[in-house]
Amino acid sequence: MSDQGRESFTDKASKAMQPDSSKSDTQRTKDKASGGMDSAMGSMQPDSMKSDSQKAGDKGQSMFQQAKDTVSDTFSSDHHNKQ
Repeated sequence: MSDQGRESFTDKASKAMQPDSSKSDTQRTKDKASGGMDSAMGSMQPDSMKSDSQKAGDKGQSMFQQAKDTVSDTFSSDHHNKQ
């Protein structure tokens, strides 16, 4: 269960499971905005004020985002080096 005022874990998972290619431009924009707000709220709230499940969810999301960024950087670097 997510903390009050935060995006639910179920909503985050359902957004992540649906490929962006199957979403409308409006839905992609909405997902990005809500994810950004939730991330900002999570960053501003000290861990000492978060529930254990929220701490774990934030940690998992952070690790996922770092891995995603690393993969994206790797492929974009490979693509640029081949040109």
